[in-house]
Amino acid sequence: MPCVQGLHRVLTTSRLDLISMSPQLMAALRQGDWRGAEAAAELVLPAEWEQSDWSWLRRRPEEAAARPSLVDWLPHLVVARADGAVVGEIGFHGPPLGGEAEFGYMIVAAARRRGYATEAAEGLLAWAAEEAGLRSVRASVEPGNVASLGVLAKLGFSCQGDYLHPDRGRQLVLRRRLA
Repeated sequence: MPCVQGLHRVLTTSRLDLISMSPQLMAALRQGDWRGAEAAAELVLPAEWEQSDWSWLRRRPEEAAARPSLVDWLPHLVVARADGAVVGEIGFHGPPLGGEAEFGYMIVAAARRRGYATEAAEGLLAWAAEEAGLRSVRASVEPGNVASLGVLAKLGFSCQGDYLHPDRGRQLVLRRRLA
């Protein structure tokens, strides 16, 4: 069930809030500005993120600032409602092309094996299918990432092939029809 708080869209599941990242938060993360990131999020961010490489955000902060409607198709914080802890991030790599979009997720080490990735993905994909008309979704995963492959299998994804990513090496491509 989506709701909007300020400029952030919040998607809710039974235990989680998926809060769209603002352009300011994405920019601060990309620049390694930890204080700025926490100020923009108005939440305490996971300590393990402070040393993470957020360069994958590339031009997303500027694109989202120029076109606020893109925020729904970009990263979201995954927040456990029980204690308000940020337990991960999930989102699309951008708006759909031809009815399909790619998505990814990451749950912090201390919060893994609690079903958060599956629940967050179910919530995000339900919104994308019901509210935005997305017909198909794909994910790219390293072949050795057994946990992620398990989550995607639970969600009904099937392997469609692989490719060689210039930075991450061999990636499996998984897809699922939504409508």
